[in-house]
Amino acid sequence: MLLIPAYVGKGSNIQVLISQHSDGEYIAQVIQRLGFGVIRGSTTRGGMRAVKAMVNKAKSGCSLAITPDGPRGPRFIVQSGSIYLSKKTQLPIIPTVVGLSSYWELPSWDKFRIPKPFSRALMLYGESIHIPSNISEEEMEQYRFLLEKTMKEMAEKVDNLVRQKDR
Repeated sequence: MLLIPAYVGKGSNIQVLISQHSDGEYIAQVIQRLGFGVIRGSTTRGGMRAVKAMVNKAKSGCSLAITPDGPRGPRFIVQSGSIYLSKKTQLPIIPTVVGLSSYWELPSWDKFRIPKPFSRALMLYGESIHIPSNISEEEMEQYRFLLEKTMKEMAEKVDNLVRQKDR
């Protein structure tokens, strides 16, 4: 599923946050070969350095891409990092999900999906979420929950749409 957004965003100035874990190295190499910038870090390793780098890249006109449930999960539970970055950069959050008609599912916490040959992919974008720069911790939590709810609903919707097209 990683390659579908990469194909759609090809040629754009996007910086992707990738975990510093060893698995992240493979993903980082693929992302770089596809022409995207990579910033390494996560909530548990190099997080503050990654946040500073992403804020600087945003100030220079780059868009940012993040997996909001973090490098360790739990699956579909949005971490606060994406809300914090949006607050700091004033870039909107654009929820994005991908559905596949046929795939292999890895036995990992995120149940990473790999498209099977000739499967169809459907990508959905949600309405942008703007995070004000002057919000409290409690309000940040409300936005985090909103993003989490939106992403779960979109994931269910895209899976249903892909299944409907198979009938």
